[in-house]
Amino acid sequence: MVHRSTQGEKTYTAYGVARFGSGGAVPIDGNIGVRLIKTKVSTAGFVGSSPRVQTGTDAASSAPIYGNGPIIFNPVNVDSDYTKALPSLNLTFHFTDKLQLRLAASKALTRPGFDQLNPNITIFENNPTNGQRTATSGNADLRPLTADQLDASLE
Repeated sequence: MVHRSTQGEKTYTAYGVARFGSGGAVPIDGNIGVRLIKTKVSTAGFVGSSPRVQTGTDAASSAPIYGNGPIIFNPVNVDSDYTKALPSLNLTFHFTDKLQLRLAASKALTRPGFDQLNPNITIFENNPTNGQRTATSGNADLRPLTADQLDASLE
């Protein structure tokens, strides 16, 4: 039996920027902008589990011996979408021809990778080497991470 993971992503973006500047004792220029992102993500796969079952009895102690039962696979389908606004602001203060201060602020977004979204999981209730349950999986419900970014430099 072959179990697969199917994932898709569609992203729509728009960006607007306004540039400005002013004279005066300390001339300033810069820009302010915003990027709008709408993302649709679809993920499909399977969650498999192997229940712990008694497979025998220890001859010396009569204690039960446990092992893994048959793996049962259940389908997982997750569709999600999100819209984010990512603003930015850049300023430059021109103190002299040779000295300027640059300031920047923005919001950034990082999407989870397809390997992190992979919903396929197999759970073994009884690990023969140490008796501990083991599992590996991604998470189809992961959302993107956002970060506030600030930067300053004196040049």
